[in-house]
Amino acid sequence: MEQKHIGQSFGKATRLAILAMLLALVIVLQLTSSVIHIGPAVLNFSLVPIVIGSIILGPVYGGILGYASGIVVIMAGVTGAEAFTNILLGSGAVNALITVATCLIKGIASGVVPAFVYRALAGKNKHVAAVVASASAPVVNTGVFLLGVFAMYKLMSEMAAGNGQSAMYFIFAVLVGTNFFVEFAINIVLSPVIYTVSEVVARRRYR
Repeated sequence: MEQKHIGQSFGKATRLAILAMLLALVIVLQLTSSVIHIGPAVLNFSLVPIVIGSIILGPVYGGILGYASGIVVIMAGVTGAEAFTNILLGSGAVNALITVATCLIKGIASGVVPAFVYRALAGKNKHVAAVVASASAPVVNTGVFLLGVFAMYKLMSEMAAGNGQSAMYFIFAVLVGTNFFVEFAINIVLSPVIYTVSEVVARRRYR
């Protein structure tokens, strides 16, 4: 039987209240990550509440949370709080458009995919489903980021050359390397929290 998201039996007001709380958390964590990060790319701590929202409320609400995360990243780039995004936004109209699209798509995808992953696996083992769903968010987030970066390969090559590096080294070692593994580790380590929160919400709906 197809697994439904936990919040499906909630009223609209309850779902919106949960969304509002998670949205506030996403914004705060994303703003924090724009200040405290490793390397030139944003370290996305907001993936944790995004995954929680995705599991509890489903892909649409997860996508909304991810979209909000992307908007915060863009605004941090516009204001200069996030240096790398600021450089990309100021490197020409085409690169700016690719940057905005990348930020929004990777955020939305990070909120949508975990819902379907959890739904596909929860019928067999909810613990495993929570872990795999948690892991899928940074994988998707980084995958879309890489697509955006390769779409701006010429700019990446110029930036790499300025640092005396090859373009591929700059992309995978500097932009992706540490950031991806830290994001992945954070989500895996906190997956028990994600599972516990989803189970608490699931039990409350039957009261």
